[in-house]
Amino acid sequence: MAQLINDETTSAVPSASAISTNSTDSTEISKIYKGTIVKYIHGRNYGFIRISNIEKTEKKEIFFHKSHIIKSNFKPEVKQGDKCQFAIDEGIKGSIANNIIISYRPIPKIEKRINSTNIIQENEFKATLFTKTMLEYFRFATSTNTQ
Repeated sequence: MAQLINDETTSAVPSASAISTNSTDSTEISKIYKGTIVKYIHGRNYGFIRISNIEKTEKKEIFFHKSHIIKSNFKPEVKQGDKCQFAIDEGIKGSIANNIIISYRPIPKIEKRINSTNIIQENEFKATLFTKTMLEYFRFATSTNTQ
């Protein structure tokens, strides 16, 4: 009878090693990496993310597909230079970026062309405005003195 009770208790209670492997699989938290999208091919909806220098990984760039983007403030398109956060998972051919959140897009710098005719026209406009203002001021000053 004691042998029967021992067999039932051991088969009914899972071992400690079985509990630890199941709990780590279900609660595994992947590390969040930061990076910049360096290349994106719109026709194929995939690209590459350069992992920031702060993160210590064996790869500098990692593959991603547009379907792995879970949040983007800049829909509908992904652009080169977008800053993002992501997790790394193992795919069929190697590591891929997953759960991508695009968080920042740098504002492109607009180069203002310096055209000499524009500068000359601007200076002439300022000169005529100054002259008109001074003439109005002198007319007002002389009209108050004569009365």
